[in-house]
Amino acid sequence: MKKIISWILGIGFVIIFSVMLVAFMRGARKEDSEVMAQQIQKIHAIFSGINEECGIISFDRDHAAIDFLNTIKFSGSQVGPMNLAHPERWQGPYVERTMEIQDKPYQIVKTKKGYVILPGDGVRLYNKKVIGMTLKINFDTDITELVHDKNFLAAVSDKPLAMIIPVLNDEVKEHVFALGEALENNY
Repeated sequence: MKKIISWILGIGFVIIFSVMLVAFMRGARKEDSEVMAQQIQKIHAIFSGINEECGIISFDRDHAAIDFLNTIKFSGSQVGPMNLAHPERWQGPYVERTMEIQDKPYQIVKTKKGYVILPGDGVRLYNKKVIGMTLKINFDTDITELVHDKNFLAAVSDKPLAMIIPVLNDEVKEHVFALGEALENNY
């Protein structure tokens, strides 16, 4: 009889421990989701400020890690993959260290809607999707649909896990390039 009670208690302990572990892991993923949403908003604010001050023209890659915001100085008009209209106005570093989640830096992905800030490839979302594996984002992805759906890129609190980076519009870019060419021709 003591053996049966010991087995029942042991099995009960294992079940309780397993349930607590699963609950803890779900809570951790939800917390990760909130941290991601907050960090993406912070990165978006940084890029908005850079665009206001320096004018973001473009990014030279379709997928690029956001690992250049801690740059202090650079030469030319490009910092990391980002091309700027007024690089002399750069006020970096904008962050002390590269912002990461699950040991992976955030990334910029080019889509039809523009350049999008996302968690890096390999990051597991609370909905069990993995960026770059079970959730692939590319140029044709309709990012506005995904950020409103918790099965994709909406955080538990309905905050987006992706945001579009503001860049100069085409009319302003043409003016910047024309001004640059005029300056080069005069010197």
